[in-house]
Amino acid sequence: MQPAPSADVVLRRLIMKYKGVEYTVVQMVDGTGWRWEVAFGAGKNKSGVTPVSRAAAIKAAEYQIDRVVRDK
Repeated sequence: MQPAPSADVVLRRLIMKYKGVEYTVVQMVDGTGWRWEVAFGAGKNKSGVTPVSRAAAIKAAEYQIDRVVRDK
């Protein structure tokens, strides 16, 4: 039997791209939701949390990307 993973286990992040902008979506360790983060470059990031679902977190990240791309 393998021991249960500890809280300091590092999770792999799958980097996704939307309109050429990288973002990640990961499930929170305590299982209460999903965290999304968008890397716009030049040290500018935007992040948030949704308790709903992974799909909702992806939609939120892509919405933020759309806002920045539209304003350029």
